[in-house]
Amino acid sequence: MRILITFIIVIFNIVFESTFLHAIQIRGILPNTTLIIIVSFALLRGKYEGAFTGFLCGLLHDIFFGRTKFYFALIGLLMGYIVGKANKNFFRESYVISSIVTAISTIIFNIIIYITNFMLDGEIGFLNYFIYILLPETVYTTIFSLIGYRILYSINEMLESKEQRKRFR
Repeated sequence: MRILITFIIVIFNIVFESTFLHAIQIRGILPNTTLIIIVSFALLRGKYEGAFTGFLCGLLHDIFFGRTKFYFALIGLLMGYIVGKANKNFFRESYVISSIVTAISTIIFNIIIYITNFMLDGEIGFLNYFIYILLPETVYTTIFSLIGYRILYSINEMLESKEQRKRFR
């Protein structure tokens, strides 16, 4: 059941990112809803589900939007695993902590993108990238993560309560 719900959330996100999300872009910057899902699942469920969700999100992103295969899948897998390793050290109920972790993850994600895409091609200076892409996307994604984490937290609580009821029958 949990895998099916995860898959539905990821598919919904891909559709949402490719259609409706463009209506709320600010100066060409969109919130990274895929990263919000990866971080949320990793914080709520741990490193293995975080890695699985990151790989699934990244793979679908590669299939629908990417130029190379398994690029975002690998980044998503690593982000989900690394964030998920910390899930026992945080209060899952704290939306502030999830937002801080999302902001840090967005910065790391964008630095990885910068190093592997822009710097190696020699296209853009880091200061321009920081001011016009990294900083606005981090702020926008962090604000959006407050809503996204709340929704995913509620879904996770519902699934966990169903799983507990099944165990005690």
